[in-house]
Amino acid sequence: MVLAGTFEWRGQARRGRAYLALAVGVVALYIGLVADVNPIVPALAAIYVALVIFRLVMRPTQGVRLGVERLTWFTGMRRHSVAFDDLSGVSIGQNPSGETVCVVSLRDGNSISLPGVETVDPTRLIREFGRRGVPISA
Repeated sequence: MVLAGTFEWRGQARRGRAYLALAVGVVALYIGLVADVNPIVPALAAIYVALVIFRLVMRPTQGVRLGVERLTWFTGMRRHSVAFDDLSGVSIGQNPSGETVCVVSLRDGNSISLPGVETVDPTRLIREFGRRGVPISA
């Protein structure tokens, strides 16, 4: 029995600020369409709304998710996943600039550097991998 919930650390554009920017753009577009204003105002608002939507939809994601049975990592628009049983170990540390580095070793001999963990506390990563029974070298 595993007593660990999901641990996730991702960075992406889907935050409150992006949705607030979308709301402001839609309100500006609405006001530009119903009010008697220069036609350039709704055109600029429509361009702004399109850019915000593009950013929300196409924004690449980086990060990791430690589920109950699988490790999932996100690189750009791609998602990769491996079962914890396929891991031979994980190395967690910090580089000279103070960013966290996490390298996962697979049983087939490949190593993967996990993206998006640069700002995660190394002790938190050690604790989360340890809860899942993965051998750790720090």
